[in-house]
Amino acid sequence: MKKRCILGILLGLASLASADLRTFTALDGRTLKAQITDYNEPKGVVTIQREDGKSISVKPEAFSEKDQTYIRKWHEGQVFLSETKFQLDLKGKKGETTKQDHEVDYSEQSSGRGSGRGTQIVAVDQRTKYDLNLTLKNISKAELKNIALEYRIFYEQQKPVLDEEANKNRPTDDEDIPDIYKAEDETKVREGKARLKPAEPGSDRTITPATFTLLKRSATGRGYGDKITLQSGFIGAWVRLTMKGADGETLTRDVYTSNTIPKKFSWETPEEMLAADPPN
Repeated sequence: MKKRCILGILLGLASLASADLRTFTALDGRTLKAQITDYNEPKGVVTIQREDGKSISVKPEAFSEKDQTYIRKWHEGQVFLSETKFQLDLKGKKGETTKQDHEVDYSEQSSGRGSGRGTQIVAVDQRTKYDLNLTLKNISKAELKNIALEYRIFYEQQKPVLDEEANKNRPTDDEDIPDIYKAEDETKVREGKARLKPAEPGSDRTITPATFTLLKRSATGRGYGDKITLQSGFIGAWVRLTMKGADGETLTRDVYTSNTIPKKFSWETPEEMLAADPPN
């Protein structure tokens, strides 16, 4: 009752506010132009600052239902932006590796390396699966809803390309001798998006928004045609979470597997860096 009396006096003293302040409506219909500066979650008390610079702290229930919704959304936005109350951790986890042999049948070849030796393994592929794991820990009492997720996965993947210089000395009239290839370095980015389930108060969960595969190929000697030695490596990942704030603005949280990622790369991905499937 005492708080309502104080609120009533302050409402009566309020003057016309500037356009960037919100109009709050008390239960008795009187209005106050102010902005929220804090929400004390343990006490359930919101602090608002009037246009004259004075602050008051009251229960959200002192205002209209619409204002209470606004206060709740404002608090949820502050929790979302807080590295302490909404903790994020991003890791790339290496998973299982599968192997595949590449064979060439030399039995009918009359010339070239390996001719007449039957079927031989010329290269072995190792395809390693990686999981992108994001841990979200909400240690507040607020439920965070309608969170959108986007990710960028950065990696190196060599690909086989024709070696124009080396092929100049290759016999062109012998079908048993394949073209000569060399490994070309590429840095690639894999993109994706998802919408998260609500982060419940006190929740601690890990999700896997993406899985990806990297290829390493070990060739025998120089290999055979495009079946040459290829290397690959996971560089890191960048996840961006967004949600709408109380005023309709977009709130953003970025998390990286390493703090060097935003120094090396930009969020906007050049088209030539967009990922394709690993070589066959």
